[in-house]
Amino acid sequence: MAEKRKMKLLDDVSVNDTILESFCMKFILFIVLLMPCILFAENDVVNRERQAKTISSSNLVLAENSIIGLKETIETLKKLSPIPVLFPSKIPRSNMDHLYASQSSYSDYKKSWIINIDATANCHGAHICNVGSLMANKSGVLSKTYEYHDNGPDLKKGEKEVVQLAKGYIGYFTPGHALADYWPQSLEWQMDGILYTLSWKETTDNMENEKKTMISMVNLAINSET
Repeated sequence: MAEKRKMKLLDDVSVNDTILESFCMKFILFIVLLMPCILFAENDVVNRERQAKTISSSNLVLAENSIIGLKETIETLKKLSPIPVLFPSKIPRSNMDHLYASQSSYSDYKKSWIINIDATANCHGAHICNVGSLMANKSGVLSKTYEYHDNGPDLKKGEKEVVQLAKGYIGYFTPGHALADYWPQSLEWQMDGILYTLSWKETTDNMENEKKTMISMVNLAINSET
């Protein structure tokens, strides 16, 4: 009787070992099959993060080769205004053969200047044909919020995003938004008591990449200061 019980116990242990071994094999097989999916997902996340943090050099082109009249506009402003004249050396690639530069001011070139970048030669900063602009305002006041409409008549208020710029400057990014008309993204910063504002129409639907592009352009402008 005791011998039978011993044999049954051994049989039970053997069955349990077989079940455990089968389970372990299935688990290992599951992990092996799942691993490529995990690695693919991790690589996809890494690639997306790199795309968000890195701007392809092919998306930025030399401003002087793309904008007719840019050099002359900058030289004119240096003669008209005591405010330092900045402009990024590179801009986003455009689907137009050339863009056009012109200068203007809010009222007095001693207090402000604007470099307009337009789709047509006779645009001169008009909203409908303007591609971008860089403005300097000696009496400009930096606001950390902006107003916009969002699928309704009620006016809403948003917070501008704080970003780090070259040489330790702090910038405030505003995404493109509707406010009666549509207003493109902009990036503001203060330097030596002067408020600078870069505005540029979006070239993609990826706001994160657009923001990175704007930061790169502003950094190029800051580093161009003479």
